[in-house]
Amino acid sequence: MTTFSLDYIPIKRRVRFSRRGSTYIDKTTKQEMEGIAAAYESAGGRFLEGAIAITIDIFAPLPDSKPKRISSESFTCKPDVDNVAKSVMDALTGLAYRNDSQVTKLTIRKHPRERGSVTSVYVSVKEDLNEHN
Repeated sequence: MTTFSLDYIPIKRRVRFSRRGSTYIDKTTKQEMEGIAAAYESAGGRFLEGAIAITIDIFAPLPDSKPKRISSESFTCKPDVDNVAKSVMDALTGLAYRNDSQVTKLTIRKHPRERGSVTSVYVSVKEDLNEHN
């Protein structure tokens, strides 16, 4: 199992179109995906064959604009979990696995926003051993 963390929440943004009609990925998305790949490699991540299980835990601070009496609230605002998952999965394609179709189990959790916490994302990538049975 390889676990790594990010100090930002990666978001898969829409593909952009140039004036000539070709498509491209915007600079921010590209940098975020490169950061995910670098974090995976730094954590000792290796190429996996077969079924893959990915777990993504998302944490964000409670905004200062919230009244002081509120110390925690559900994380129901953007980013959408599917955009975070797509960003992580696309960044790991070719590095952790051949194709993201190998991912058989995907768990994404947005934890409650709490006062004083920091923005972070924890990602765990492992072989899905239950899939062999």
